[in-house]
Order: sequence, then structure tokens, then C-alpha cells
Amino acid sequence: MSDPDELQVPQFVHVPDDNFFHFSRNQTTVVCSSGEYVLKTPFDFNGERVIICAETLEIPGDIKLPGKSIDICCHTLRIGSSTRVIDVSGNPGDPKDPETIGNGLSGSTGGDAGSIRLYVQAMDPEVAQNLKLKANGGRGGLGGNTSAKDKSGGNGGDGGNGGFICFSYGHLTQVIAASIHEVDSASGSWADSIAMLQDNIVQPLASAEPAIVSGEGLSNFKLLAENAESLLEAAKLLSRALDALLSPEPNKPREVPYEIEEVVTSYNAHVQRLLSLQIGKESDEDPIQCGSAESLDNARKTVEAWFAPGSVTSDEDLTNALQLETTPIELPFAELKKNLKPLYNLVVAAMRKQQLEITNTVCSTRGGTAGAGGNGHQTGINVGDRGIDGSAGQTQIFPFSFDGSLETLNVNHAYALPEHHQMILNRANSLYFATDGKSRGMARLLYERIVNRLKFVPLLWSTEKDGVLEGKDSNLLDQYKDFQDNRQITLQIADQLTSIYSRATSMLNQILKGKDLFGFTEDFAPRLTYDFYYSRINSLIDSVKEFETKEKLYMDALKSQAKAADSLSGSVSMFERRRDHAESRIGILQDSNGPLQTAAYQITQFTPYLKEKRVAVKEALNVVAEDIKNRLQVDAGMIIDAFATLAMAPSWFTAATQGANVAHKAYTEIKDSSGMSIHKDHVITELGDAGKTLFSLSDAFQSRSDHSLEPDDPGAIKIMAEADKIQDLLKKFKDAIPAQKGDKLKEELDDYMELVKNRNSAVMDYNSALELLNTAHQDKALCDKQMETLGGEQLTLNANLPIICLWLRKARDDLKFDTMLHIDMAARAVKYWGLVDIPQFRGDGPLYDSSALEKWVKDVEKKWVLAKEKYSHLVKSKWPSDGHMGPVYRLTEGELLTLKQFRERKDSQTGESVQIHGVMITLKPHMLANSKTEPEAKLFHLKNNIRLSQVRFWVVGLKVGENDLKQELVSVQITMMGNEQIIDEQKKVWRFSSQPMRLDFEYENRDIKDLTDCTQNRALSSQMLGYLNAGDPDSKAEAAIGPFATWRFEIEKTRGLDMESIQDAYVEFCGVSRPFS
Repeated sequence: MSDPDELQVPQFVHVPDDNFFHFSRNQTTVVCSSGEYVLKTPFDFNGERVIICAETLEIPGDIKLPGKSIDICCHTLRIGSSTRVIDVSGNPGDPKDPETIGNGLSGSTGGDAGSIRLYVQAMDPEVAQNLKLKANGGRGGLGGNTSAKDKSGGNGGDGGNGGFICFSYGHLTQVIAASIHEVDSASGSWADSIAMLQDNIVQPLASAEPAIVSGEGLSNFKLLAENAESLLEAAKLLSRALDALLSPEPNKPREVPYEIEEVVTSYNAHVQRLLSLQIGKESDEDPIQCGSAESLDNARKTVEAWFAPGSVTSDEDLTNALQLETTPIELPFAELKKNLKPLYNLVVAAMRKQQLEITNTVCSTRGGTAGAGGNGHQTGINVGDRGIDGSAGQTQIFPFSFDGSLETLNVNHAYALPEHHQMILNRANSLYFATDGKSRGMARLLYERIVNRLKFVPLLWSTEKDGVLEGKDSNLLDQYKDFQDNRQITLQIADQLTSIYSRATSMLNQILKGKDLFGFTEDFAPRLTYDFYYSRINSLIDSVKEFETKEKLYMDALKSQAKAADSLSGSVSMFERRRDHAESRIGILQDSNGPLQTAAYQITQFTPYLKEKRVAVKEALNVVAEDIKNRLQVDAGMIIDAFATLAMAPSWFTAATQGANVAHKAYTEIKDSSGMSIHKDHVITELGDAGKTLFSLSDAFQSRSDHSLEPDDPGAIKIMAEADKIQDLLKKFKDAIPAQKGDKLKEELDDYMELVKNRNSAVMDYNSALELLNTAHQDKALCDKQMETLGGEQLTLNANLPIICLWLRKARDDLKFDTMLHIDMAARAVKYWGLVDIPQFRGDGPLYDSSALEKWVKDVEKKWVLAKEKYSHLVKSKWPSDGHMGPVYRLTEGELLTLKQFRERKDSQTGESVQIHGVMITLKPHMLANSKTEPEAKLFHLKNNIRLSQVRFWVVGLKVGENDLKQELVSVQITMMGNEQIIDEQKKVWRFSSQPMRLDFEYENRDIKDLTDCTQNRALSSQMLGYLNAGDPDSKAEAAIGPFATWRFEIEKTRGLDMESIQDAYVEFCGVSRPFS
């Protein structure tokens, strides 16, 4: 390479766009593609070394680059079905012409080989069969002959030295071996193990070309797995049919007689026990007698026929089909278990054989053969000396799991360029913007790919106390130093890769938590007006326009280094603005009313109630625990614990996360700007998938890594499931409770699950806000680093580097992101005010340009006009009228009992312990008011789009001492916990998640004997719950809340407050509504 002090200006072959660039500098050529790239043949380049990065790289012909170096990083390598050679062997030494007078001339030395560095994240086994990597030394030149007598032939040239090959590849055999080990050591049911057997072991082994394992052993194992899968499928289908038969659902096509129910229950117990058995562990004490896959299938068909409307299948036919076998069935998975270890040994042997073959067959780094000496005037007379053979080169092989991570610092290959991975990250972000599960699934795959590929980053660089990244001495660090300090093809590698790795991890975590790119759930909505966001949106769009202009000037100037540097002269101010935006995001996230504090508040409020409810429900279940176990073959208490970990996922979740193979990473070291640490006990350390059955939920719960946490602790595992799956799991559990024992218990379960949903939603929001906070801190720190470079003396030389272009685009995209965030917030606010559908993102991205942003704003503004019309100008009813009471909800016996109890709590200001009486109530549309005189009366009957002006909480029978003004004052803290439902004129239910609202209510308690005494003149405070006037709201107005939400009511135990004798408690509402259409 040329003298590093004489740096060359980067020369572009292809000016960077969003997915590709090609440039050279200092004898080094770099080609980067975020998608597919086909290498031209014949391939050549100017310089000493070429670096090619592409997600899919196709090499259609042989590559011959004598003495040069080639670095390749790709996810997938395509070379076709014929042999493909990458050859950087040295050139042979030139032979010498014969002499007629003097000694023969010495042969020239063979050329030294170059180097090949190849990284393939997911290598097809065929590649190992057809690829050849050659870095052999060049053969020494032959010594020249002489025809002169008494003269000697020339000496042979020395052979060139062998080169260097580093081959890192993700291969299937390691994944298969890991899957076999996982199945062999699994503690869950065989039903889950069979799925892994088929998907991760049998199918890959059966389809591998060339075969990884062959012979009778694989055939027998495959047959056993197929038999087990057939048995599993038959048992699952039969289980569903039996569930339908035993279900207490009304309007069933046929009533089940008691005698039949006994037979079905007994038979079903064996089916459920069969499904719950561990792989390889047969039950000797209680053998399975429900039959083979064929008999199970026959039983299912008979059950379905008997239960069908108008069935002619007799009770006797059904009873005969459900007769238990006299001999226990032979379970195929028991034999499977015995075959796992031998199969594992075969796969490991195949893996080692492949590695040896790659070392000895694929790779060649021989030293060059020395040239022979020339002859004297006669053959064999006065022969010149043979040259010296070249030294053998070095080969490094680093296998790792297919599509997985290479976590070693010994590798002599800097295979991850920041430019390449920033482009992939941009692609993933664009896909994440789409609202469908398929696009977000593709985004997830790209995030996983980045995270897996960059797993070495936290191993290679660690953050010192001053915030500087310090590298760990290693082969890998030396390679990156060469790129940055010697070849100078990129800048700030450590900071760039750390930021990209962190951002990809955060984005992946957000998808695994079911959040959108902004960290919101589908139903999140602020209560502010559209006008509140409007001025900020206009300012942001102006900034986007300015940045787009600067970017265009820069791109036009890239071919002229001086012009490119000139076009960047004003860019520092744009990066300062970007840093300001990052600081603004940090401030919003950490604000006392921001997402972190809001979610933390909800967690601390919900958790005590959830813990009490879990204990109460488990105690109540004791009377039916045996019934549930007989019916479902699961422990009822354990399922209640598992329910406590459920977190609701959006509708797109399954499509986006299916097959995810990267675990959630918790952020526990983040501090806010004042140096205060986060609530580590609120941080989720693990995520799981509930699956579709109580067995899969049970397995996900039992396989959690941290058993020291209680299931209802905020930081315990959160098991994800869509709303319909959660409802289905709950229904299956409730159906197992005998009707005569369970009506009240089922209501308790519903209340419990509502608490679980609300508390765990807050936990997910808190952790999502942490991801956003981490990203904002990363953006700010990186922006500071980039401004140093853009303002530095070297900018003139470095202005044409692709990384500068990507910085500009990243800054531009961050601005667009902030703008879209504000428009999205404004649109969600419009939705809350007017109950109108709002304009969404269109397409799969990328981030909108200024024109598209302006159009989107106009679309949202039109909806705002409609929303104001519906909210403020349409006819509505205000209630109650003067001197009357508004709609009232009377607390149930259980809620009243909870209110009587008190708990200790520390005062946040004084730190002193105070005693609090409290109750949490969830009000739902169409629920009963629990009236004494009208038991069937519905709360808010015939009212829709309800918006509240006052919420009052009255307690009858409460005793409290007088204050200095001789008042028996009762102070109630009321909190609407943030999740609510509003019904519109067409009876459509709109669900919203927003910031909790805290209210105060005070009243005079003296002489309150019943509800009629709870009159308006006793209220000593008036609340302001939102805008309820007829005209247009001003920009700082907030929409009023509705009643259908979870409410918390608390009364501090002061002045001798006594709840023991309370008779009733009521929640009264005042507000406005509209009639149904």
C-alpha cells in the first residue's frame, strides 16, 4: 500500500445511494450492497485489496487476483453447482533465456500470494463442496541454461510464500447438533419437542445436499419422528373434539348424558396425560391406554359424528369408540429418546469432518515450489542450484451456527463494515414502518441478522468512565485499526458499530414487545389537540426541506472533492439541530409526565393489587383444583401463575415474530440526565411465546430462566400472546371449572386477567420507553462525535467517504423520524377527540420526504376538522341537571371488603409510612350498575361518546373526626389508570391507552346515612377533566376522559378514620353524552 502520509482522495465508481456504493482509496477498493450483488466476470480492480460486502453475493465465474487480497462479507453466497475458484496465488517466476557466453541467469522469485478473507453467515452445504480458495505462493522461475563451456546454468528462483486464508461460515450441522442437545435435555412435553424434531432436525437432515448423515440410522429415526407426529396430531384433534363435547356452552347441538360424560371424561384424562408426557418418560404408574394414532383418529371421527346436528350415531357407537385399551400403547417418542445420543454423535462427527475438509480441500496456502537450476553446455552438467521453496501460508477456519454469531476476537477479518450495516439498518427501519406483520417480520429478520453479526461488538469495545470506547487487543481490533488508521476507508468504526448494534437490538426488542417503530401500542392516544402539535410539525418539515437541499448539493458535488467539502461547510448546524432533537427526546422520556414516569407510576399502583388478587384467586381455586387437573391435566395454581406473566401483543405479532431466534436483551444500566438509575426491578429480563394451548403456556412459563422472581413481579418473564389467544386460553381454563361451582370464580378470573393486562401493559410501556431512551442517548453521543469530524481539519480529504454520506442520510432520517413521530402523535390525538379513523403510513416506507410529510399533515388536518365537529358542535346531553345525581355505580361486596382493608405506603415527600384504604375498579361498557333497587339496571344506559366533567366517590357509614373547621372532611384520591374504552354513536367500541389522570375529591361526611344524602352541595371540590365547551378548543386544551376504564380510589387513614362499619360505597359521574344513531 502507498505511504499513509500521502492519502488519496476517495474516488467513486458508483456514488452512494440508499443500497449501494463502490469507491477506492489508498490502493483499497470497497463495494457495499445492502441487498444482492453479482460480481462481474472477469473480476478485477485497481489497487492491492478489495472489500466486498453484500447480503447476497453471487460469484458467477472464477476470480483470479494474483498476489492481491480480497475480503468478502455476506449473509448468503451463491456460486452455482460447478466448482468455483477464488485464486490469489502469486505469479510464477519468469524463466530465463539461455546464455551463450556467461553463466545462465537466475530464475526470478515466485510472487507471494495475497489473502482471502471470507465470511458467510448462512452457508449452503453445497458451497463447501464446490468452492476452492487458493492462496499459494508462485512457483520460482527456472534458472537459465548456458551453452558456454565451463559455465554453469543459472540458479532456480525461490518459490513465493503462501498467503493467508480466513474462512468463517455459519453451517447447518452446528444448529442441528444444538437442536438435538436441546430436545435431549428438554423438560417440557413431548408435543413441543416433536415440533423441534421435525423442523430443526429431521427436515434439515433429510433435505441436506450433500447428506450430513445417511444410512439406516437416519431412516429409522425419521420414521419414528413421523409416527410420533402422527400420534401427536391425532391426539390434538381428538382433544379439541372432546373439549367441544364437554364444554358448558349453551345451545349445543346435542346434550351429553351423564353416563356418556363419565366415559368421555375418563378417556379425555388419558388423552391429556398423553399430550403432557415428557419425551422419553413413560408413565409406569398410570399407563396411557387411549390407543394408537389410528384408534385416536377413529375416536375423533365418532365424537364429531355423534355431536353433529341431526346425528344418527348412537350412544353405544360413541361409548365403544372411547373404550380404553387393555394394553398400554407403545409410545414412539420413548424410542426416539434412545436414538438422540447416537444421532448427536453422528452429526458432530459430520461437523468435524466438514471442518477438516474445508481446511484441507477447500483452502490451499502452499508455499511456491522452487525453480530448478539451469543446465550447463550439456544436460545435467554444471546445473545451477535449485531455489528455496516458499514458506507455507496460514489458514484460519471459524465455523459457527447457521445464521448465527461468530463470537471470537481471534479472527483476522474485519467482516462488518459500519457503512454496510447502516444501510441494512435503514432497510429494516423502512420495513418496520409498515403496519402489516409480513413487512415487520422481514424487518425483524434483518435486525436479527445485524444483531447476530455484530455480537462481537460489546466484546471488542467497552465504554470507559469518560465515555470513550476502549478496544481490546486482538486480531480483530488490529484489522479494524488497519481500515481506519492506515487505509482510512472509514471513520469512527467503534462508535458507528456500537451505535448500529445498539439500535438494531432496540428495534428488535420493540418488535418482540409488540410495539411500533415509535414505541407505541396500537391504541395509544394523547389527549392534546392537533393544534398543539401543528407549529412544531411545520418547523420540523422546514428543517427536513433544508436538509434535503443540503444533501442534494452534497450528492451533486461528490465527484469533485473540493466542492463536496464546501457543500458540507454548513452541515454542522444541521447536526447540532439533530443533537437538540435527541436531547429533546431524552427530556420528554424522562419528564415527570413522560412515558417512563407514567409507566412506573402505573406499575407501582397495579402491582400490589395484582399480587393480592393472584393469592385470592389461587385460594378460591382450591375447591375446583382437582376438577381442573382431571380435565386438563395441568396444575391450576401453576396456570394462574403463568397467567400473571401474559402480555398482550398486537394483531401483527405472530406473523412478525414467528421463527425469531434472538432473545430479548434487557437494558439495566441506563441512567437519566441527572444520573439517577432506572427502576431495575421493572426491567423485563426475558420474553416468551404463549403458543395456542395451556400446555404451551405452561411450558413457556416453566422454562423461564429466572425462578427467583415471583410470577407477578414486574421484571418476571413476560409471555406474549394476542388478545384472541389470551381469551381462548382463559376460556379453556374456565370451561374446566364445573358449572355448579364456578360462576363467581369465573368472574374473579376475569377481574384477575384485567389486572394482569393493565399491569403488564405498563411494564411493557416502561421497557419500551427504556429502549427509546437508550436510542436517544446513543444518537446524541454519536452526533457529538460526528460534529467533531465535520468540523475537523481532515474534512477536505474525507468529505467523499461513503460514511460521510451515510451520516448525512442518518441525520436526515432522524429528522424525518421526529417529524413523523409528531404527525403520528397529532393523528392519534385526533382519533381520541373525534373517534375517527386516522390517516396511516402508506406502503413499506422509506421515511417520508418533505412533500409526503406535507400531504400527510393535510390529511390529518381534514380529520381534525371532522373531529372538532363531532366533539364540540353536535347535539349532546349534559347530566345531571341541577339538584340531581349523575349515573352511579355501587361497589360489589368484594370491592367493599377490599376498601375496608388498608395497606402501608411510604409518603413520597416525607418518607413516612401512611395507611391507605383503597380499591381498584374496572368499569366496562354495558355492565350493570349494581343497584340495590334495580338489579338489572345498566350503568350509562343509552349513553354513548361519554365525556366526564366530574367523578365523585361517596362512602356510606364511614366515621372520621372533625378538622379545625368542624368539618368531617373526607379526601379521596381518584386515578383513572390510563386504559379506557369509548362507545360511539354506531355502538363501535374504541380502545385507547393514554396517560393516567389523577383527581382529588373532597366531601362533607356528616350525617350521610344512604345514597340520597350524597348530594352535590356536600362536594367541596370541583374537578377540571377536559374541554367540554361548544366552540373550538384552543391549542392547549385536553379532551375529556370517559368512564369505561380502571379506576383507583384511595382514602388516607387520618383523624381517626374508621372503615369497619361502612355499608356502601358509590362512584358518581357527571358529564356529557350523545344518543345512539
